[in-house]
Amino acid sequence: MATSTIIQKLYGADEALAAPSVGQDNPFQSARQCTLRFRTSGAVAVGESVRFDVTQPDAERVSVVNQCTAGGAGGNRLAVGVALEASTALGGEFINVVVGGYVENAICVAGAGAGDVLGVVTAPGSLEQMAGPDIRGAIAIALENEAGGTCDVWIITKFP
Repeated sequence: MATSTIIQKLYGADEALAAPSVGQDNPFQSARQCTLRFRTSGAVAVGESVRFDVTQPDAERVSVVNQCTAGGAGGNRLAVGVALEASTALGGEFINVVVGGYVENAICVAGAGAGDVLGVVTAPGSLEQMAGPDIRGAIAIALENEAGGTCDVWIITKFP
């Protein structure tokens, strides 16, 4: 796991159109997300919320993730972030997970709206609006209204 925070960078107009490319996917992309690579212990879909797999022994508990289970009203406090890649039911694969910053098309429950505090409350792997005083399991803030089961979110960084 990473132990440093990378300096954030916005691409300038001259860099975005430069040849050869400076590595951006499009001229509007910025480095406004922090990703870590985790091993999986089960099936995970792209855009799904993942959590630490505490059934693993010792330090593996924080290097292995699986689909985030529903956490009830306070959300699942083991939630880490949102998967950028899929994993099969067999697990053992390595996937990139956004642990802080911008995510496009995170899986969300219907009704999530821009500005809502989100966590995994009732639907496994899906972010949904958290209500009430207990939001300790919150992992994201919606940046737009949910449409078609997804929305763009900002993942709240829980660790460096």
